[in-house]
Amino acid sequence: MKADKLLEIIGEAKESYVLSALDSRNGKKATAKSVSYSRMLLVAAIITMTLLLVGCTIVYVISLQEKKISEASGMKYFDEEGQRIPPTEIRQDVISLFGYSNAPAQQAAMEWYQFRQTYDPDRKLFPYGDTEWDFDEQYFDSYGCYTQEMVDKLNEIVNKYDLKLLGISSTIQNWDTEVFFDATGLKGL
Repeated sequence: MKADKLLEIIGEAKESYVLSALDSRNGKKATAKSVSYSRMLLVAAIITMTLLLVGCTIVYVISLQEKKISEASGMKYFDEEGQRIPPTEIRQDVISLFGYSNAPAQQAAMEWYQFRQTYDPDRKLFPYGDTEWDFDEQYFDSYGCYTQEMVDKLNEIVNKYDLKLLGISSTIQNWDTEVFFDATGLKGL
């Protein structure tokens, strides 16, 4: 077979492939390319960051377990793939983001949660419709109190752990955002 015929058969093969095959046939061994120092450093940095993020995630999840104040039953409507399933009852952990483990704020949150679970579980005492409260609205807005007995119990818990109640909550509607941005000097978010 003549060289011209061979090149016609090979067609549009890359020259480097042809030369590599020729070198291989002549007994030359391919040399491994050396990896540059900057590329090795980049790979090491990526591996380090990945391990750091995994470690931080594990620590975060473990610390969330310390925030557990109770368990509750709930309903599951979707499986792990996001497909709808028949309603299934499951157990869920109730966590409190107030304070660290066994801190007064967490103890108070646990006590308030347990009180709320046992007090009026069917919400028969809840005053549906427009209601004039005999107490500050912050008790309803911030803590879900809807009877004077709930307010008294909340105050008892707050005094027991020497805590302070949250202040009056502010609600900003969509049309109020421009006023908020003007007042704070922000250009927007």
